[in-house]
Amino acid sequence: MLERFGDILRRWRQEGRYSQLQCALQANVSARHLSFLETGRAQPSRSMVMQLGNCLSRSKQDINQAMLVAGFAPSYPKLSADHTDLAPLHTALEQLLDNHMPFPAFVMDRHWNLVNANAVAVALFGELGFANYTNLIEAIIADEGRHIINWPEVLSLMLERLRSEIAHFGIDEKLSALETQLADCVGWDKNGYTHNYGQAVIPTRFKLQGVEVSLFSILAQFGAVQDVFASELKAELIFPMDEASREFFEKRFG
Repeated sequence: MLERFGDILRRWRQEGRYSQLQCALQANVSARHLSFLETGRAQPSRSMVMQLGNCLSRSKQDINQAMLVAGFAPSYPKLSADHTDLAPLHTALEQLLDNHMPFPAFVMDRHWNLVNANAVAVALFGELGFANYTNLIEAIIADEGRHIINWPEVLSLMLERLRSEIAHFGIDEKLSALETQLADCVGWDKNGYTHNYGQAVIPTRFKLQGVEVSLFSILAQFGAVQDVFASELKAELIFPMDEASREFFEKRFG
């Protein structure tokens, strides 16, 4: 059965945990009209689809899909990764990765698939046994604590982060599978976490060449980008948590 716009709107609203009244107030429409949109008694205009999508903080991909279902052309471009219009963005990412040396940095898409990485990240992933994986979540799950000292804690944090991203990007088959893998691999229930919320920063702690290396990260994304592909890219810059970890990378890659 084909999904209707009303089904999409209801799913958006429920994923955002809005009542119909809350959603209507947020979008500046009447609760009656919102109800009619959900049941199919009213059809949305192009501007209404955009208004609801933006008010409910949906991704550009979600809004494009809703536009198609409602009978309109997509609002946002979805260019191929090698399109010439995206060349300045790729150049910026390359500069970001290179300038972060001698520490690891990499770029992922919305599904946590690795898109690019600097030489230090490539070397680190090789030592960790991640080279055979294109997806970072799947690689970290497969580690099973062999190299990641606080592996259960890291998985717990990744699950929190993934669920936060799902709330923005919306759920799809791949993200749903990753969420299930993370939640199931250590037997948590849906709301169970294992890390200490009292810490200011919870680093990822690795055992590398007999040395404990403690790292944290900063995420970066493009601003004011309209392309679907580029809007979903995120660069992750890895930093040392302590002086011993800093020395490990500076001596080896500096």
